[in-house]
Amino acid sequence: MNRYQAISQLARKSTLSALSIRDSSLVSTSWLADNLEKVVVVDATWYLNPQQIQKGKVGMDDEFAFLPNPNAKPPKDGRKEYAERHIQGARFFDLDEVSDPLSPLPHMLPTLEDFEDAVSKMGIKETDHVVVYDAQGIFSAPRVWWTFKVFGHKHVSVLDGGLPKWLAEHRPVVSTADSFPETKYRGEYQEDMVIDYQDMLLHVTDFMYSKNFTIIDARPSARFAGFAPEPRPSLSSGHIPSSVNIPASDLIDPDTKTMLPRKEIIHRLIREKIDINRPLVTMCGSGVTAAIVFLALDLVGKKGDVQLFDGSWTEWASKSKSPIKKWT
Repeated sequence: MNRYQAISQLARKSTLSALSIRDSSLVSTSWLADNLEKVVVVDATWYLNPQQIQKGKVGMDDEFAFLPNPNAKPPKDGRKEYAERHIQGARFFDLDEVSDPLSPLPHMLPTLEDFEDAVSKMGIKETDHVVVYDAQGIFSAPRVWWTFKVFGHKHVSVLDGGLPKWLAEHRPVVSTADSFPETKYRGEYQEDMVIDYQDMLLHVTDFMYSKNFTIIDARPSARFAGFAPEPRPSLSSGHIPSSVNIPASDLIDPDTKTMLPRKEIIHRLIREKIDINRPLVTMCGSGVTAAIVFLALDLVGKKGDVQLFDGSWTEWASKSKSPIKKWT
């Protein structure tokens, strides 16, 4: 069986085995409009504001923190935009706030307890079908989709095309502040969906390392190649040796801001000689657009053996022992 047949077979199985839309990782704007009262909507709008970040040394060797830059211009603010307009009933998920406050890296996964506390305050229950969207179409919503899945939420989907498509179809939005009764959400951490720096380093540097996987880097190709600078200060561009580049933007229709059809995603994977039967790891600059690739793999039926490198390139390039390859 060749790569095309293997990926196509997975995609067919994924489609045929879907028991209901609650099990789908992607829902349409028309479906959401018809089922708005049956789901919990989450606004996950987040922006990368490179000018807001400065790199500061906090310890020995390569212990760096990415800190707010007091001299930066006012950033784009997802929470402010949510207050101005959002889909009715939507809760706001702050990607930077619901994160590990002890990590020097940006928006790293929170602890299970912190996630449970934040989601409880949003009034979300374990049995809810959560639909996540963002104001850029498909950008930060998959990261929050992935976060819910990491903490064991069974029914969570991304709104295909997000708020731009919703607005383009003249569907209603509100600016009223909604309140929801607090719940007692309980999750379960899925450690097999996350990979850390040490395992990534062993994969690259230790030929006796037992875990063998393919790394898919979702950053733009010029940064992956080492031709363009990273948005975060003082970080080298380039890539992890042996990694493959599939920019997240290649998986999204530039006009509709929706995910590409399964067939086109399959063709993109084949072009990069991705073996869908092998374990895969996705990464990007800081773990946000890596989730778009994670979502794309899910859509073509790759439901297991996929991990996301949470620290991603920000962590990798911050450490002096990390090997970096450039096409120069």
